[in-house]
Amino acid sequence: MSQLVRLEPSVERPELFTARQRQALRLLEEAWNAAEQLGRAVWQFAVEIHQFQALGLSHTELRLLLCGGYLEHARESASARSAERTFHRLSTLSLPREACFVLSAKGWEALHQAARPRLVTLSLPDSRNVPRWDGRLRQLWWNDLLIKHYRSPADNQERVLQAFQEEGWPVHIDDPLPARSDVEPRMRLHDTIKALNRAQQNHRLRFRSASNGKGICWEKAARGRRPRLTT
Repeated sequence: MSQLVRLEPSVERPELFTARQRQALRLLEEAWNAAEQLGRAVWQFAVEIHQFQALGLSHTELRLLLCGGYLEHARESASARSAERTFHRLSTLSLPREACFVLSAKGWEALHQAARPRLVTLSLPDSRNVPRWDGRLRQLWWNDLLIKHYRSPADNQERVLQAFQEEGWPVHIDDPLPARSDVEPRMRLHDTIKALNRAQQNHRLRFRSASNGKGICWEKAARGRRPRLTT
């Protein structure tokens, strides 16, 4: 296993946020943690705009967080045919009554990392030490550690893991999910990557987006380090 040392960009300290903005970020973090604990998609725990309004957060403060990349927002749409919450991404700074929010990777980092560049040592995969996906047992392994065991269907995650396994676990692969006319592919891959990083029994692997949302990479996570959200 080879190693690469890189300088990781600094992120803003939470102290730079207003008190209300910090409260909003903590509220979103609470929702993210609940989704992770239950193994659900983070958007199923998206926070409604009225909860921020109850904190006294102004629309200007919300827009500043959106412009800074600390949040993602979408309009929730009611559907009697679906047991899951459904959303349509908002590409502008509009804040309709149905707007809901989730914490972004940058938002999570801003809450948990110091605002200074730091050296990070990444383990790069080689042919002797890579993950292993057992499609028959539906288990993801790292050496002798069980990372994930799927006891219920997770089609998109399993397709990604099968693609990595078939290609010998290169660092990067293109989006292997089949095209669908009713699905925005980057959003679907984005949500799949988040799901891969959630609820790992042993936090040894981290998946992230690549190629402007059209591909996916993997790397070994630092021991004991919590996987970050992937954008």
